[in-house]
Amino acid sequence: MPRFPADFVSKLKDQADIVEVVGRYVQLKKQGSAYLGVCPFHQDHKPSMHVTPSMGIYKCFACGAGGDVFKFVQEHEHVEFLEAVKIVAELVGVPLPAEESEDPREEARRKEQARLLEMHRLACDFFQTELRNCETAKEYLKGRGLTGRTAKEFALGWAPDSWDALPDFLRGRGYSDKEILLSGMGKAREGGNGLYSRFRARVMFPIFSPSKSVIGFTGRTLDPEEPAKYLNSPETPIYHKGDVLFGLSHAREEIRKKGRAVVVEGNVDVIQLWQGGVRNVVAASGTAFTPAQARLLKRIADGVVLVFDGDAAGQHATDRSLPILFAQGLEVRILTLSDGKDPDDFVRENGGEAFDAEVDKAVDFVDYLTRSARLGPSTPPEERARLGKRIHDLVKAIPDPILRESYANKAADALRLNASLLNDGPASAARPAARRRPVAAFREPPAAERDLVRALLAPGAGELLPKLAPTFDATILADERLAEIVDGIFADVEANGALDLRRLGDSVSEAARDALVRILPEDENELAD
Repeated sequence: MPRFPADFVSKLKDQADIVEVVGRYVQLKKQGSAYLGVCPFHQDHKPSMHVTPSMGIYKCFACGAGGDVFKFVQEHEHVEFLEAVKIVAELVGVPLPAEESEDPREEARRKEQARLLEMHRLACDFFQTELRNCETAKEYLKGRGLTGRTAKEFALGWAPDSWDALPDFLRGRGYSDKEILLSGMGKAREGGNGLYSRFRARVMFPIFSPSKSVIGFTGRTLDPEEPAKYLNSPETPIYHKGDVLFGLSHAREEIRKKGRAVVVEGNVDVIQLWQGGVRNVVAASGTAFTPAQARLLKRIADGVVLVFDGDAAGQHATDRSLPILFAQGLEVRILTLSDGKDPDDFVRENGGEAFDAEVDKAVDFVDYLTRSARLGPSTPPEERARLGKRIHDLVKAIPDPILRESYANKAADALRLNASLLNDGPASAARPAARRRPVAAFREPPAAERDLVRALLAPGAGELLPKLAPTFDATILADERLAEIVDGIFADVEANGALDLRRLGDSVSEAARDALVRILPEDENELAD
């Protein structure tokens, strides 16, 4: 398995503010030296999770979930440790070093991915050069209202009407036919005799990773007789369609700043809005959201505004996206532009400020569905029941029980139904499963021993600890957890010259760490430096 250098992971853990990271997923409230929040790992109805910044850990005293910042991200995002490190580094803004690997197969995979990324960069340069020489493609972009500056910002290009131009270009840069096929930019000829370019006579839209590496392409034909208007890169070792949001590489900081993302259907919509000054916009690159795409947005935003086309396909995409976005705890609003315009046309006619004003008028899903149904006194009961079933299924996808009840009550008023019919709890697939293990009641340590540990953690004890360390016998303590903590305090002081709560928390058992979290002074100023 690949890995990062141990010293990098350790430094990142020290740099990462666990309150800030956990706070992106859970609303936290300060209480003394800790922060409290509703635990996302079980059906918590009151703040049961404690985040202790001085120790860099979180702990739920209802379900038992706990650990450091990496563990929280692992559990919440359902990812492996390596991916959790990447996510934390991204949130903190720390560049990642090269991954290390002891497995030759993993090392070969990493080198393969690096070659594919470089190949895509070269292909992107090739397409951009071809665009400068193609008047037809430039006239198309001008006709869509896009400027040369915008085309450059998004690295737009042109795939020439040639079967061999791109493969020959890549071969000239040292890439084999096997690599070109693996990249998805080439396709094998019938009979296996050579290959040809997948993209021909198309305006090319590069697809960027969050780190702004080119990982794929979308090609748009200019031939009205061509059945495939858009052609996308296939799945490759570096490109997985369901994990990517078009435009996120450009929009990330603005989304983080505004706290919400505007989601549209098409690549041109994204680019046109960007050009018009709307910079927090992305496209799902498909007919509906995937859980991975929703998690990408949840890391940087609290809310999403869906601006899909008003046709049947757009409505279907909205219906499919809502439960996936709700499951990540995102606040979702829906905008239907006037006269059925798509975002591209709207911003070209009215400008970015007018579009932002429309976004502010976006409505929640209950208003969206009830307005679309045009309910009135003469609406048949069967139609109300069908709409009630749609709303019921969406309400179930909302993890927050209070929000669920609020939407159920609102919909019940509009449909003239009993709210209990619309709210029978969360769908099992819409939220993480509850922790399996029961959590035993916390056993309070003897008061005198608890006070002793608190005294050892106080600022005034800093100079005294090195003197006590050689002679203090922790076995005199009746509570084995506190004895372990005291041993850990003196071991840390002897090894490092001063006490560090993060090191202490890492060195003791989970039971001792839980006891330490509970007995820490309420006032953070009472803690040793």
